[in-house]
Amino acid sequence: IQANSGDYTWTNTLEIPINAPSLNINQALIDDSNENNNHVLDQNENDILHISLENTGHYATQNGTISLACDVDGTSFDSNETNFANINAGEEFQSDFNINVGQVEQNIVPIHIIITNDFCSLDKVMYFSIGYPKEDFETGNLQKFNWIASGDADWFATPENSQEGEYNLQSGDINNSESISLSLNINVDADGNISFYKSVSSEEGYDFLKFYIDGNLMDSWSGIVGWEQETYPLTAGTHSLKWEYSKDSAVSAGDDCANLDNIVFPALSLPIKENTPFKSPRNFTLGLPTRTAVSLNWEVPENSSATLTHYNVYRNDELIGTTEETYFDEDMPNLDLLTYYVTASYENPTGESLPSNYEITTYITSNSNQVNDILQTKLIGNFPNPFISGENSRGMGTKIQYNLKEAGNVNLTIYNIKGQLIKKLVNSKQNSGIHNIFWNGKNSNKKNVASGVYFYKLKINNQDIGVKKCLILK
Repeated sequence: IQANSGDYTWTNTLEIPINAPSLNINQALIDDSNENNNHVLDQNENDILHISLENTGHYATQNGTISLACDVDGTSFDSNETNFANINAGEEFQSDFNINVGQVEQNIVPIHIIITNDFCSLDKVMYFSIGYPKEDFETGNLQKFNWIASGDADWFATPENSQEGEYNLQSGDINNSESISLSLNINVDADGNISFYKSVSSEEGYDFLKFYIDGNLMDSWSGIVGWEQETYPLTAGTHSLKWEYSKDSAVSAGDDCANLDNIVFPALSLPIKENTPFKSPRNFTLGLPTRTAVSLNWEVPENSSATLTHYNVYRNDELIGTTEETYFDEDMPNLDLLTYYVTASYENPTGESLPSNYEITTYITSNSNQVNDILQTKLIGNFPNPFISGENSRGMGTKIQYNLKEAGNVNLTIYNIKGQLIKKLVNSKQNSGIHNIFWNGKNSNKKNVASGVYFYKLKINNQDIGVKKCLILK
């Protein structure tokens, strides 16, 4: 408000409150007391869904409707709509819906809750598990729950030595006096238990996997510990869970890591993120059309329910560009080893796929007259390392790379730690240039070798060039 009189001006602010209702969903709970009473949906059950609304505004609602919708085959409601009259400010309204669950293929059921009235509306999707909520890392990532990963390295899903299914979760590489943790905040509907499988391979008595509930240490494990299940009680209410792997100031032993799998929660009321399987690009390959640039090519992903928008190109785990088709890297850094992969980005819903298979190459100077001087005969290494036996896809098999300054007779062989010959990968004459040789982890009899350490040796014209070590996981 401004008032003027001659050379004088007065201003002031007048605040006028506008009272309006504001609806929120306080709770959406499953009542299966007439079934097995585990507070979650199960197949072949007829349960009750309790929905509690609260008016957190400053004015009463009027003439409202609650509507439910679920598109999952095998689920239905006796009635999916109910009406309500006034809900005064600060008051609650509760309504029950009979939900019928038959043979449902998926383990997460989204229920669309739409609330309308004369003054406001609410549109929300809540997620309910079929059976107790479970994290088995079969998505290959940490997208299923609201996980919080922190510390000096990343947790990653791996197919190596899973307790059940294809994947388990492994702690990343950390140095002495470092740690890595995984946390989750949950709201438990009813008293129950949390259980999980863990394995540890560390320096006994010094490097530990620890488990905390609400900041309290429940237990810790070190040394060589195979898959074992742990179970702890959780009361109804809000809780904080944390798994932590930490190292002391010196010495490493075993694989120096901890693994988690099959975490089963009690009944949870917090929504669960629905996982959408974003498909990865297929058959990723690269060429070397010029001395300093590399072309990248791939096949489109398999059909997905999401809409493909573009591809992301990574070099040495850093995003270097996006494209809708193929890609040409004209700015290769001068490094011994360059690793490339590509992912796919989607919308409706939004997300990014897991990486394609990896490919490796090396930098070559742009001055063609200097190529033979700079490109020395050298055994570069293998990637990925460690790796899983199998064909050329993400995490399966490995590529051994070496450079030849000039043409020669090449002998590339694999040995075990006893010095026994496992397989001859190359025994022929090759031209100068960069060579990538794929090994699928099989011996000369085409059988998978045992997990462990192996050595590959490169000889050119019967002269030893180098020996390097690789590790095969189970």
